[in-house]
Amino acid sequence: MKHKILGLALLTLPLVSCNDFLTREPLDRLRGDNEETWNSEDVVRYSVYNLYPSFFKGFNSGWGRSDWFAETNIADWNDDNAQEVATLFTKNVPTLTTAATQWDFSTIYSLNTNLDKLAHSAFSNETKQHWVGVNRFLRAMEYAKLVSNFGDVPYYQQPINPNDKATLYRAFSPRLEVMDSVLADIKYAMENVRIDDGEQGLNITRDLVYAYASRIFLFEGTWQKYHSPQNAEAAAKYLQAAKDAADYVMKSGRYKLCNNYKDLTTSLDLSTNTEVILYRSYVNGVVTHSLMTFMNTEPEKSSPSRSLIESYLTQNGLPINQDGGNAMYLGDKDFKKEITKRDPRLYATIDTTALRLPSVAAVYATSGYFANRFVNPNLVNKAGGKSYTNITDAPVMKLNEVMMNYIEAAAELASLGKYTLTQSDFDRTINALRKRPSTNMPTVQLVGDALHVAAGEVKDSQRDADVSPILWEIRRERRTELVYEGLRFNDLRRWKKLNYADMVLNPKLNMGAYINKSAYVAWYNRTYPPAKPENALTLEKLGKMNLVQLDPTGKYVADENEGYIKPIVKEGFMRTYKERDYLYPIPIDQLTLYRNAGYSVKQNAGWE
Repeated sequence: MKHKILGLALLTLPLVSCNDFLTREPLDRLRGDNEETWNSEDVVRYSVYNLYPSFFKGFNSGWGRSDWFAETNIADWNDDNAQEVATLFTKNVPTLTTAATQWDFSTIYSLNTNLDKLAHSAFSNETKQHWVGVNRFLRAMEYAKLVSNFGDVPYYQQPINPNDKATLYRAFSPRLEVMDSVLADIKYAMENVRIDDGEQGLNITRDLVYAYASRIFLFEGTWQKYHSPQNAEAAAKYLQAAKDAADYVMKSGRYKLCNNYKDLTTSLDLSTNTEVILYRSYVNGVVTHSLMTFMNTEPEKSSPSRSLIESYLTQNGLPINQDGGNAMYLGDKDFKKEITKRDPRLYATIDTTALRLPSVAAVYATSGYFANRFVNPNLVNKAGGKSYTNITDAPVMKLNEVMMNYIEAAAELASLGKYTLTQSDFDRTINALRKRPSTNMPTVQLVGDALHVAAGEVKDSQRDADVSPILWEIRRERRTELVYEGLRFNDLRRWKKLNYADMVLNPKLNMGAYINKSAYVAWYNRTYPPAKPENALTLEKLGKMNLVQLDPTGKYVADENEGYIKPIVKEGFMRTYKERDYLYPIPIDQLTLYRNAGYSVKQNAGWE
């Protein structure tokens, strides 16, 4: 029976009330803000647990949304409300107020306050160093996020009273200086955070620090490589840190891939899943979520795009757009043929029984492709799969991501002349993932500067000329292995490839399944014979559909009878990007405050 919440162990400390994340009184009002409080390890643990919901949201709680599913996977979805998604920059303008943005240093203040209290505590060296490491790890995570969003930011190592204007306002620290401080915090945490600290998968441990380090420094290393190529040495430093961190987790022997890929996102209990490094546990009546409900009971206005579906290989390990052709791919004009002999991870991601068209299915997908990666079939008609009472656990950090971080960091280092890729690098990452029993895809062989499978050299005719064949396939593997996990948006940002999310530049982002209306009606009536003839599906009942073909230049051409579904038809709602979109705008009120304090702070480029 599940007895844990939040991805944490329940504390034995007295609680004021218990709902959602556990409603707790602030620490300084719970026991008083004095040195004696900080000589109790339970209270320090309790203060850190209060921060977990900010850092490890999992599937969030109640009706709240987090970065899973459609929230940040902007290149994998088409949605007529995409311009309004909070995590996408386009169509927004710099806000006048800080409250509506992610410019928030309150967590930094809390962590620095914790560190100050720990410095004056009477803990043993081991205890103090562990909790200092935990707080410095969280500070590193928070600053990495701020740098990712805004670039240069003010850096604080001590708690600053908000009323102390003389020390509160300061010149922004350059991005690389902040990230070097992040690296220093991470290194301290790597050396001092405990390897074990309570129930497995529910607390910050040394393995978790290393796992997140692989994510954080892969981001910064590739950001420096592609956005500031003059900083090649900095790029190599962070990429080496990412590779080394991932290597530590992989070599630890404490984790191994689970047998079933879909178990990672649909399990009622992840406590025994050997692949999971940290998870958030959900318990009926204590803390629940609604992610499965959005997939299970509601029409998907955010639904998989043709771009995403085409990224999955066929089961011979070749892309559908293989240069010279791929005989295993049966084309996209018939749904069942389209998904025949494809990477099984596609089958774990979408409903393969049939397309779900808006005019036919009550729970439909605007693209026809219906995503169900987070749907536990045993809960579809039960309370635990409906409303905001979902109880499937959320994997917060997993071995498969660490593996993908490793192989990408290794390949990027190789491209900088700082490392030599070997077959072993692929065997312990991509090939291990492909050998997962539920995936069982052909393994790759490194031959020169290309990857081969038994069917031949992997040569995608759609590859960008400025991306090497090896990196192109690593990025594809990352997209399909970690789909809908809230990583894609930041991947495009760090690669300087937000153009991939532009629906004008990439029409297949706003295209779904191919439909021949007459053939579909005939198929439907054969497959779902009506009780009465008058109940049969007809062209009239199917109604008008927005179907398009692509002309030789890649432009949409309307077709009334057959073509690809075009989900977004509203004028002005096609998602586009601008160069400025790689960074958030600094809130105008903050610019004013810093300038009034005498600091010449510039707005991020393009947002002036």
